[in-house]
Amino acid sequence: MAHEVERLDLHQVLRAAGATRAFFAIPGQAEGAILNHQEKADVSFETATTMALHDDLRDPEAALQRDLQSLKEYGAL
Repeated sequence: MAHEVERLDLHQVLRAAGATRAFFAIPGQAEGAILNHQEKADVSFETATTMALHDDLRDPEAALQRDLQSLKEYGAL
């Protein structure tokens, strides 16, 4: 196993790291939105989650564009 890791080149390692960041980009944005609602409205985590979901459901096109842009920034698209 150790020698398999040694065969990875820098390009493969950086590409894997980029894929990992892209994978967590959207959940990270969701976490930020939830924490923002929780802080500003002084509500529970559950209520803040509902508020964040409501924002995306109110304007699904904007939510989609935001997520696509985020994935583009990480080179996932």
